[in-house]
This record gives sequence, C-alpha cells and structure tokens, in this order.
Amino acid sequence: MNEPINNEAIKERLKELKRKKLELLKQQERYQIDNRVEFFNNPNRPLMDGVSYLRANPKQQLILDAWNSDQYKTYVYESA
Repeated sequence: MNEPINNEAIKERLKELKRKKLELLKQQERYQIDNRVEFFNNPNRPLMDGVSYLRANPKQQLILDAWNSDQYKTYVYESA
C-alpha cells in the first residue's frame, strides 16, 4: 500500500500530458482557421488568437444587412 513516490515517472507523465494538450490546441486552432465560417461573428466561440469574433468584410456586411431587412422578407401561405 505504501509505495514510494516515483518523481521521475510523475515528471515524465506531466511532460506527456503537456505535449498532448499542446497538440490538441494546435489541432483546434487549425480547425478554426480552416472553418472560419463556423466561427464568424460568434462572440460565444472566440478564436484561438484572442479575437472575440471576426468582423464582416464589406460584402458579408451587405448580405447580413439584407438578411435583417424587411424589404427582402418573403411570406408564404400554403394550405392543403
């Protein structure tokens, strides 16, 4: 029951865990860079570089403004 503590084994395990954590963070950053649309303008999912969200470029902003405009709303009525 009272086994001696192996400090070297603990240090090696900590190094391995830190390496795995760093690798996972790199994978997450790569995913975010490759999938910018998923992380676009979403303050609840900040990017790895600390930016809370990406700003829309001018063309994207036009689309977002049009999306919210009542001018482009379409109402559909359907009955059986």
